[in-house]
Amino acid sequence: SVSSNTPSVAPSAGLLPILSTVEPPAEPPAPLSSEPPIMGPSTSCPLCLNGGSCTLSKTCMCTAGFTGRTCEIPTCPMTMKGSDWVTCSGSGQCKAIDENDMSKGKLCHCNEGYAGSDCST
Repeated sequence: SVSSNTPSVAPSAGLLPILSTVEPPAEPPAPLSSEPPIMGPSTSCPLCLNGGSCTLSKTCMCTAGFTGRTCEIPTCPMTMKGSDWVTCSGSGQCKAIDENDMSKGKLCHCNEGYAGSDCST
């Protein structure tokens, strides 16, 4: 064990010596929090909303009907109908929640006789 801040030399066969010092930490480490971070550092996943899940690349994969960095923005779900992708199950129109503020997202407005968030029922 090294008891001072004096460098120690580790001999090695024909290689340059490795110098190391042992220094006490400047301050004690911060206590760990039991609360999950809402937005942590880049090594953490963001809190994915509305059923979204965090990927290995630390981004949210949103469920159908949501988009945005944390899956916070509603959008019209897309489904495959035949060989085409359609919004609102092809039984409605995808419209902005607020025509003056597209950041609020979009929702399906179902044709008569159809219901549900994707007009599939």
